[in-house]
Amino acid sequence: MKCIIIEDDLLQRAQLKGLLESMCDIKVEGEFDNPMDYLAVYKNHSFDLIFLDIETPKMTGVDFLNTMQLTCPVIITTASKNYAYDVFNFKVSSYLLKPIVFSDLVKAVHKATANTEINSNYLFVKSNGKIHKIAHNDINYVKGAVDYIEIFTKISKYLVNTSLNSIQSILPKTNFMRIHRSHIVNLDHISNIHGNYVFINDNELKISENKKKELLAKINVL
Repeated sequence: MKCIIIEDDLLQRAQLKGLLESMCDIKVEGEFDNPMDYLAVYKNHSFDLIFLDIETPKMTGVDFLNTMQLTCPVIITTASKNYAYDVFNFKVSSYLLKPIVFSDLVKAVHKATANTEINSNYLFVKSNGKIHKIAHNDINYVKGAVDYIEIFTKISKYLVNTSLNSIQSILPKTNFMRIHRSHIVNLDHISNIHGNYVFINDNELKISENKKKELLAKINVL
């Protein structure tokens, strides 16, 4: 996936580029201080994704959106919440506040590519100082706490500083379901269900009363 970054702050741009290039399917094709510099080089060039700062010299991000008929998703990056209304009518994909948090960036990229042919069957998480690529099929279940989650795979566990809601929005709904306020399970790895508990290998996970009917319907019990 090819993307460009329009951002006048060198440090912010370097940080964003580093985070993006740690996601192996993304290549940063160009970096620009402002939209006018981008237009001078790539006016008729197509990309898969554009990261656009709002407060840029020569031409603001809002003016750029107002000028261009963009055919690819745009993710807004800004230090201010005040521009959300200004970009609402342009159908931007996401609105990221600086400093950009990696988990929010991953969520934004997945959302931007959800309606394209660039869907992936994996996700990236930052855990224990490293960025890990995890295939969806390798995830057994996800457990949520107050300000972090634990992702349990076939062979490992990853502690990630994000919310259960965030990862729920990324994982495919055909394979994953939130069976409790604290648990998301991979339906493909359920070994059995007994009473109000799901069993994945030797792990016993409680099902909320209001989720049990939905779960049984989803797995097509005969």
